[in-house]
Amino acid sequence: MASFNKVLKEEKNRTKKIQSGIQSLCIFTTLFDIKIRVFEKDKRTKIPAMLFCGSNPEAFRKACEFIKKLSGVKVEKLYDAVIVSPGGYPRDIDLYQAQKALSVAEAFCRPGGTIILTAECKAGYGENTYIKLLKDAESPEALINTFDFTHFKVGPHKAYLLARTLSRYEVRIVSSLPHEELKTIFFTPYQTLEEALRNIPESANVLVIPNSSQLIPLKEN
Repeated sequence: MASFNKVLKEEKNRTKKIQSGIQSLCIFTTLFDIKIRVFEKDKRTKIPAMLFCGSNPEAFRKACEFIKKLSGVKVEKLYDAVIVSPGGYPRDIDLYQAQKALSVAEAFCRPGGTIILTAECKAGYGENTYIKLLKDAESPEALINTFDFTHFKVGPHKAYLLARTLSRYEVRIVSSLPHEELKTIFFTPYQTLEEALRNIPESANVLVIPNSSQLIPLKEN
């Protein structure tokens, strides 16, 4: 699975190379790429932040550099605990969507640290296949070791991404999902954020990410 850095560094992104190869077979010669900015006070208000047009992949690369400057945050230290939110509805409509926030939190959390995900998930899990894979697994590590990469499908891939996070960190979650069911997929559920913060030492370094969808972690390679 590609990291944020590999996505931004397009020349090292295998998926992007395949995409560019397909695009080279098409007859179009101009790329239009619009980057959207969302206002924090009113998340429904979206305006174009910048328009990129020109030959591909040059225009795409310029768009990547713009997004890196707009949303990129350097990972300068790792924290003992990270509190993360997808940024509210619709990004936390279900666990399938809310999982993306964990990928951001991982970049800032030390190995073995604690990630607290706050996501309502009022529509449930969003897709049943990945949940079944997690429920059927003896542990996150077991799922990772037996995951079928040969016959890759969108949907089950979420099980791998969640298992990877759950194997590296203690993941606590504050949501509307049933607690007993969450325990069967290796989450530690809590009713409130205050409860989820219990047992976090006062001396711990804690990072809060209120809107992870607007942030791109940048790691030095």
